[in-house]
Formats: sequence, C-alpha cells, structure tokens
Amino acid sequence: SDRAGLVGLSGSFFAARREICEHWDIYCPSDFNTALNSAKHGLVAITCPDVLGIYKDVEDASLEYRRKMRTVIRGITAIARHPEVLNPFRMGMFAFQVWSHKIMRWGVPWFMAVFLLLTLLLQGQGLIYTLALLAQCGFYGLAIAGWLSKSLRNNTLIKIIFFFVQTNLSLAQATVSFLLGKRMTVWTPSRR
Repeated sequence: SDRAGLVGLSGSFFAARREICEHWDIYCPSDFNTALNSAKHGLVAITCPDVLGIYKDVEDASLEYRRKMRTVIRGITAIARHPEVLNPFRMGMFAFQVWSHKIMRWGVPWFMAVFLLLTLLLQGQGLIYTLALLAQCGFYGLAIAGWLSKSLRNNTLIKIIFFFVQTNLSLAQATVSFLLGKRMTVWTPSRR
C-alpha cells in the first residue's frame, strides 16, 4: 500500500517476516500484532493481489454475533495493551488508520444511539427531525423483522439492515464487556 499498509490482516490467512514475529504479544490478536510490529519496524502490512482466499459466511446469526464480539474484545484489548498505536507523532499514518479503521468503527453503535436519542428529543421541533426519527424507526423495524423471521432475511435489503444492526449491537456489547473486564485469549473458531 502506498498509504501506510493494512491495519489488520485476515486472522486465518497471512504470512510475516521472521523479524516481525520476534517480539510477540500473546494477548493480542496475531493479525493486528503482525500489522503493529510491521509498523514499529518501519514496514507495512500489504495485500497480495495474486492470492485469493475464499470462506463461507457463518450462517447462524448468533454464532456470527459471538464471533464479532470476540473479534472486537480482542481488538480493544490490543489497543489497550498498545496505546502508542493511537499516537500519530509516534506511529504516523498507521495511527490515523487505527483511528479510522478500528476506533471510529467501534464507535458507530454509540453514534447511532446518540443520533436516535437526539432525534427523539428534537422530534416535533422541525420536519427534518420527525423524518429522521421515522426513518430510524423504519430501519430498526426492518432489522427486528429480520431478527424475528429468518425467511425475511432472504430479502437483500432486510439482510443488509439486519447484519448492520446485529454487527453494531455486537460492537456495543463487546465494548461494554471489555470495560467490565472481559478478555479473550483462547477461543474456538467459528465453523463455516
């Protein structure tokens, strides 16, 4: 990458130079650890366009939810153990990428909650707030419909909305779980 490399790698499919693996934090996800160690060595984690990896999605929504929670708890643990990755004066573009790819993404459910709360409070103060609230109610209503009926998830729109909401709920729960002290160093990979 001509920007600063990748922030994370596929947890099941990557290679690393030997010197990148010499100082290894066993409590951090290996994919993030590899990208972090690369940045610390002045190298970048890159993608290889000639290599193709394919895997199936996890079909069971509850397993996907738990997988996402595990991934985020481990990611937050990595950032907590290596806060220097957030410092652009120390890590350069890699820090910006961590902020944009990790921190801001993990903040989405909280931004969504604030947006919903604000539109609830401002509803009736102008047409735009009422429309925003109605749009959110419709959006979350479709997500709930997808949750209640697996067959409705065959509809592409409902499937996307359901997945988006499910993902953000898992991000929120993972953040709360991390703040309450939950850590995950060992797990069983999702069956695909």
